[in-house]
Amino acid sequence: RFYRIISNDRPQEQPAGVSAAESAAALKQSQMLLESTRQTALYTLTLCRNVIAILELTRLRKSRVGLLYWIEFWDQYYGRRFGRALAAQITYALGRVDGLFRAVASELHALTQRVVDAVTEATTETEILQLLERMEDEVGVRRRRRRKKAQSILNKMRASLEAIPVRVNDELLDDLKRGVFALDIYCDYYPGDPINQDPPPDWTD
Repeated sequence: RFYRIISNDRPQEQPAGVSAAESAAALKQSQMLLESTRQTALYTLTLCRNVIAILELTRLRKSRVGLLYWIEFWDQYYGRRFGRALAAQITYALGRVDGLFRAVASELHALTQRVVDAVTEATTETEILQLLERMEDEVGVRRRRRRKKAQSILNKMRASLEAIPVRVNDELLDDLKRGVFALDIYCDYYPGDPINQDPPPDWTD
């Protein structure tokens, strides 16, 4: 591969006045820049892979703790029978959200590994940058698709809760997203917010 790179990058005709030594030095510098770009890209991809894992593990941990707290609150405030009816609807939705986020996290890991392999084999800086740009676009597509599906799941959960009946306004739904699902109001990861352990006013109105 090294010799193929040299062959592809070497000009067909050397400009007049450029010595073989100068040409070799320019080629060496080009190769050094390529390797620097490659190593930077691989480091960035490693960070991406770590962030994907950390975000998903954090979401799982926070959602489990949040769910247990809210179930305890519902049981105390509404009684076990009514509280369990609420918990059943939310637990079902949480299972679907978990499956969705795990699947997308797995896709993103696989995508990152494919880009790592491609960057390792890339022969020009331009190729490496294009690989990263395409990956960013693909990640954006998956995030938007995941967000749309998660919103649909939670909207169906909201309708199920209101059929019990429990009034679920926008503020309460946002509290459930953060406190039980560890998501922000748009249904993306929300790992930085402390677990919402104080029941929102709407539950006690």
